[in-house]
Amino acid sequence: MDDTNGVVDSSEDESSDSDCEVWRIYRGKEPLSAFLEINRPSIVSIKDASWISVWSHKQDDEEQDDEEQDDEEQDDEEQDEEEKDDEEHRSVRANDGKQQPDEAEKQTDEEREEKVQNLVQEGGEEDKGQIVELEKQNKQQERQEHEPRDIDTEQSKSKKQEGELKDTTELPRWLLYMIMRKEWRDLLKNKHDKMVTSETLKELALKYNYTSGKWMIFASSKHIDDIWFTIAKAVVAGKLGMTTKVSTKNPPKKSHVICVYTENFTNKDDVRRVEKGLRDLGFYGKMSYKADIYTILGIYVNNDFGIAPTIFKSEAVKVTRDMRYGTREETGNTKGREVHHVDCKSYDGKESLDLFLEGNKPSQINGRDALWISVSNTHQDSPFCRDMLVKIEDEWKELQKKRGIKLFGAQLLRDLAYKYGYMSGKWMIFTSRYEVDDLWFSVAKAVIAGSLGNEAKVSTKKPNEEHVIFVYTKDFTDEPDVRRVERSLRNAGIRTWMSYKPDIYTSLGISAKNALGISPTIFTSKTVHYRSQHRY
Repeated sequence: MDDTNGVVDSSEDESSDSDCEVWRIYRGKEPLSAFLEINRPSIVSIKDASWISVWSHKQDDEEQDDEEQDDEEQDDEEQDEEEKDDEEHRSVRANDGKQQPDEAEKQTDEEREEKVQNLVQEGGEEDKGQIVELEKQNKQQERQEHEPRDIDTEQSKSKKQEGELKDTTELPRWLLYMIMRKEWRDLLKNKHDKMVTSETLKELALKYNYTSGKWMIFASSKHIDDIWFTIAKAVVAGKLGMTTKVSTKNPPKKSHVICVYTENFTNKDDVRRVEKGLRDLGFYGKMSYKADIYTILGIYVNNDFGIAPTIFKSEAVKVTRDMRYGTREETGNTKGREVHHVDCKSYDGKESLDLFLEGNKPSQINGRDALWISVSNTHQDSPFCRDMLVKIEDEWKELQKKRGIKLFGAQLLRDLAYKYGYMSGKWMIFTSRYEVDDLWFSVAKAVIAGSLGNEAKVSTKKPNEEHVIFVYTKDFTDEPDVRRVERSLRNAGIRTWMSYKPDIYTSLGISAKNALGISPTIFTSKTVHYRSQHRY
């Protein structure tokens, strides 16, 4: 088990052990938070439901707009069709009713219907169960999937000629499943004629429009609720894939699986986009991506074909202490701590600032509940940038191999920050638990008033540790702005020693006594001493 986010390194698939396959699906009729609270995967038993699922409502809204446009186009088409039918009827009457229905076409339809029934009868219990499940979920699937399409391979062309397949756009989902299963069984019977490979599965998926796939995240029961809540909210907001689901409690298993879906596993860019979205949410553990057709056709570990059960992998990201909490000199911490998913209490403007500050004093909020308390005068993301973190780290590793790195390290870091747009930095103010509340109140009010930087945050209570306040600026290379914030902090009553550090230094572990000899801060501000007549 990887300690990071409670993610379990497992090779299990997302198949369920339940026979009932009951789902609890969020339909948007209640607040998402209420649905999630009632349907916690750590509490819901597999006897009551196998999966809990949410859909991207952003995509639903777009599809509803498309449907309304399609309805308008359909009305126009129907009107044209009525006019055309009227003309045909007139023509038939003019020719004394000589035009007759095409008997050959009618006979072909009857033959096809008979073959469909044969397909259903040939299917085993597994197929019948799948048909029931497909019919139960048909409404949701129709909203999320593109119209099925047929790939004009030589095999599909010959089948069309034989009348076995008609245009797949006219076939229901369950019937496509049955026909695909039959073709798969035929391949297994004659596997010596054609080697079954991953490319074979890809052709089947494209042919029958089973192109969906999912990133799989395994997590322990202890952490599953927090992880699921975060992913579910992101999916509903349209920030990840089209849908996601999580397995329910199934003793004696102590882990759950979350599947985050994309529409097309052949669309590598979209698959990687969702991977990046999950990393941005703070999930650093190992993940793997599996096409749904692999699950449907039973392609698991150690299958007879030697096909890898997953088509994309995302190795665990090495989570440095700086990524979690900042460097040691920034937090005053000397010991590691458990990862928290809710790591920051942020002021959202829904209540007065005074009320928020009184209810969230850093001297009283325990570090187990939240690592930080923050305020911001913008609606932008946090200055800590995860988007390009992996690329920045890789490039920095390569730069460190070059000669002269100790002489030009600071300039190279500056160039790297500029290249990736990672320009933010912060003034760091260290204080004791006896003074932190007053200092934080002054800083927070100045930030909201717009007289400091764009954001500030303060660390919460931890045994035997100091507190640190960060006051951010947008660009560490803009010295006039950095110094302006310094003066504003002094005017707000902050007299203690302060130092300024670029965020890229924090992310790359540029701490005191680093091997390259780079100074961990780029600006300092000495302590301002009171004179008795001024103080009193």
